[in-house]
Amino acid sequence: MDWQRDVLSGKGAVAVHLLACMLSRMWKGRATAIWAEMVAKRKALLQERLAGEIFSSDEITASAIQISREQLAEWDASAR
Repeated sequence: MDWQRDVLSGKGAVAVHLLACMLSRMWKGRATAIWAEMVAKRKALLQERLAGEIFSSDEITASAIQISREQLAEWDASAR
């Protein structure tokens, strides 16, 4: 999947993976809803930045990525 390649090879890949591992230890059940909320908030923040005059091409790319709840659930399961 293209979004996984971008997320898993980006600057924050290790940090996001560590966060996924920490969430999986804190919540024994699926954390899909938590991930969906985090993605939505990050995309909203990126949209605000894109409305300004200064933003990076990485922010444009990140704001366009579409991640389904099913994909988030698969990724969450892989971190467990």
